Amino acid sequence: MFTKIRQKVKNLKIRQRMLMVYAIGCFLPLLFVVFFMFYSTKNSLITMHLSDERSMLQDARDEIEASMDLAVELSDKLFFDTSSQRVGLLPISSGTETFYDYRQFGELRETVRKNFGNISSICVYVYPDTVDHVDNKNYRLITDTIREKPWFKKTMERRGLPSWSYLTDLGTGRRSIRLTRIFYNRYHREEGVISISLDPVLTNDLIMDMEN
Repeated sequence: MFTKIRQKVKNLKIRQRMLMVYAIGCFLPLLFVVFFMFYSTKNSLITMHLSDERSMLQDARDEIEASMDLAVELSDKLFFDTSSQRVGLLPISSGTETFYDYRQFGELRETVRKNFGNISSICVYVYPDTVDHVDNKNYRLITDTIREKPWFKKTMERRGLPSWSYLTDLGTGRRSIRLTRIFYNRYHREEGVISISLDPVLTNDLIMDMEN
């Protein structure tokens, strides 16, 4: 095969040989340059994309950490008012204490959103006979089943310090981070557990990336 190719080259005229040499000498480097530019551009785009993803991931982490700090600050301001069986909120900037029962948690959530950012929900777990009524949404009884939950045991072990755990919305499947903490009255008597959840819009993607 190579012999035939050499023979064909010998049979070419000088002008045709020069043209072939010129074509090889010009187009091969050009193809090499095009391939090199394509490869370099591809690598640059991949690097830029990864850099953007890292930056976005770091921004999300920073926002979550800031929201966790706000959740701790909020938990410091919440207490249980024994006489009225309501959740009390200490003054945020100025004003007086405000109180909310299970029917007024919509107002509490609105106040929290305005002042504490990415907090999506608050739930109070109370011991039997602490309140006259529970709605199993905002006020929930601490049952034997609740006592056996890992997050509840961890909260009790923390003895009033914040405890963190993941929370999955059964309706949407979205993942969130929640703070749980022993809930005291104004005389520092234990009345139950307060649960404060971050907005899953903020936390879901990061949690899923970490678990995959």
